Amino acid sequence: MRPIRDANGSAERAGVSFQTHSFEQDEAKRLAMLLQDAFGLETSLMKNHGASIVYVHGSSLEALKALVAPYVLPQFTYKLIPRGTWTP
Repeated sequence: MRPIRDANGSAERAGVSFQTHSFEQDEAKRLAMLLQDAFGLETSLMKNHGASIVYVHGSSLEALKALVAPYVLPQFTYKLIPRGTWTP
């Protein structure tokens, strides 16, 4: 049985990322492709601390928000706002 992987999210300059540091490269790639195929999100893989993370482009941010907003706790909504636009 494969271990369960978890991923935190974070706001980036223009989009958001899934911090998939504990994923194998092929698992991160599979997640990025799933987000593209199933939900039409524009994604790419980026390197962070030597691991691949899944980046959701700013052009797909509103679509991602619509998908996940009902499930995000209020104290974590800032993670869906790109750093370049966030104001406290």
